[in-house]
Amino acid sequence: MSVDSDSELAEADRPELIRYRNDWPTDFDGSAHLSIDGMNIPLDWPTNLDAEFIDGRLSVTFMRKLTTAVDLTISSATVAFYESSYFYDFSVTQHPQMLNAEIQCHTDLVPFAPNNQGSVLQGALMKLNREQTPDIENIGALFADRIVVQCG
Repeated sequence: MSVDSDSELAEADRPELIRYRNDWPTDFDGSAHLSIDGMNIPLDWPTNLDAEFIDGRLSVTFMRKLTTAVDLTISSATVAFYESSYFYDFSVTQHPQMLNAEIQCHTDLVPFAPNNQGSVLQGALMKLNREQTPDIENIGALFADRIVVQCG
């Protein structure tokens, strides 16, 4: 794969990058985690993958559909973006939009705030080198940006 002088992905390489990034490991949890009232809601396997370079960074997008419809007029939903072992660092870079919503919904972006983490956790993470991952189950959730969706 090659990147041109404008930090753009060569168009000929884009299908190969998409094919490569679409080869999900069998234990991949999808990186988008939906919960309602603290209960995890299952999502279908990722589809419609796309990849491109934006401002010198790789941007990968894909779709995760609900396996069962949920009523968001009763409870708010929270979507957190993380990889359970903290291998990837995700950031929500734009305020979320509700597209084709049948009812009026409002979204709030709740970015990860490093100062909210305990000093013990921060100290443990600082001792790791770049190639190590923390030995704390589902640690990525502690560092996740979140989107809260309320409808009604």
